[in-house]
Amino acid sequence: MALVRGISKEKIMANKLSEELRFFRANPAILLCTDSRGIVTFCNPVAFSFFSEDPVGKSIDALTRIHLKGDIEKMQPGESFQFEVTGSNTIIMFTAIKTGLSDVVYFYGTDITKLKEADREILRLLQAVEQSKSTIVITDEDEKIIFANKAMEHISGYRINEAMGKTPRLFSSGFTPEETYHDLKKTIREGKAWRGEFINRKKNGSLYWESAVITPVINSEGQIINYVAVKDDITQQKEMEKKLKKAKE
Repeated sequence: MALVRGISKEKIMANKLSEELRFFRANPAILLCTDSRGIVTFCNPVAFSFFSEDPVGKSIDALTRIHLKGDIEKMQPGESFQFEVTGSNTIIMFTAIKTGLSDVVYFYGTDITKLKEADREILRLLQAVEQSKSTIVITDEDEKIIFANKAMEHISGYRINEAMGKTPRLFSSGFTPEETYHDLKKTIREGKAWRGEFINRKKNGSLYWESAVITPVINSEGQIINYVAVKDDITQQKEMEKKLKKAKE
């Protein structure tokens, strides 16, 4: 009876491994198997293509150029860890998983190149916004400020944390005609960009002119979810125009 139970257990394990190997061969991701020493014992065609050589018989350390053997040797059944490998034109995120069936460690690799490129693009955009000399303010659909760049602090005198949660009326001087605000709200709530000028007040009480372009952000369902304002201080320009006008009189 003990022999029968032992054989049955071995057959179950063999069948399970066979099913997993069939899954590996058909999977579009990069898949590898290593033994407890980190030596590759199996790979699917996608892995062969990524490494541009046959990985079988080679150490995972040599293939990835990352020291993983120590981590593999310490893995317990059910444990996993992740690491990145950069190829010639791709970046692959690997997940190493050890099952409870044997000392086999499975490596599952997915292409995250586009995700990394998107992250870099977002970083470049954020850097451009932060370094812009124009004031950039983003509000939510209720027109409460949720983002402002450093230029806002420099021009208005308000710190970013002082502006958070407030509406752009924080900068209002009372000298901008109400018709301007009426036209602004009507235009942006129709989903259109608005261009115009404000006479605003700094934190220290002094007045300044701003030229602004305010654009609604519309989601895939056609709903306005944010408003983005890009503003420039045109006080010197206005003062120059005033002097020229006075000189002509």
